[in-house]
Amino acid sequence: MHPTPDDLASALPNLPPSARKNLAEAGQLARLPPGTAVFHAGAACEKFFIVLSGSVRVSRTSADGHTMVLYRVHGGETCILTTTALLGGTAWTADAVTETEVTALLLGPPAFLDLVARDAAFRGFAFGTYAARLAELMARVEEVAFAAIAPRLARVLLARAEAGRVLLTQEQLAEEVATAREVVSRQLKAFAARGWLRAGRGVVELLDEAALAAIAEQDESPTLA
Repeated sequence: MHPTPDDLASALPNLPPSARKNLAEAGQLARLPPGTAVFHAGAACEKFFIVLSGSVRVSRTSADGHTMVLYRVHGGETCILTTTALLGGTAWTADAVTETEVTALLLGPPAFLDLVARDAAFRGFAFGTYAARLAELMARVEEVAFAAIAPRLARVLLARAEAGRVLLTQEQLAEEVATAREVVSRQLKAFAARGWLRAGRGVVELLDEAALAAIAEQDESPTLA
């Protein structure tokens, strides 16, 4: 169904009413449950989407089966790989799945390209969010290429903790850190030996967040063992 301009106001407060009106007329509102595949690597790009609420995880899997989380798309944000695919007429190069219930505005390729051409406010929004997402992605590449495992894992643990607990498996943590599960397992054991956390099946309890925060700030820290 088509949204109303008011449906878009809270997620896109910086867009003028005229741009929200154009989006509402051109787009369709979609509500997706957690675990819904939004797109797959190699598939033709058939829609541009703006997340209005919730979280979409974008990841890429290598030929040897290792998965790396590239970024997440939250309320008021768009997906850089989708914009790239639509502008270049190429397929998606990663996979995306909803992590929570997501409400999104969907635009078909003709509607997206039409709004880019005729609506300056939407064009500024689309390319502004593209630039911000590209900067975030480049920072992610730099982190994976140059930062040691210990600070990367510490940052993920602190970022994903709720009430001192991280409800992720070691495989999921490996995807977040962009490394092998065995490396994460070894690093968790090193942290646990220092009394900083307790790792169980599908859960990590943080016992000394201050120590983990200190490690998280040390980008060149060697892997603890």
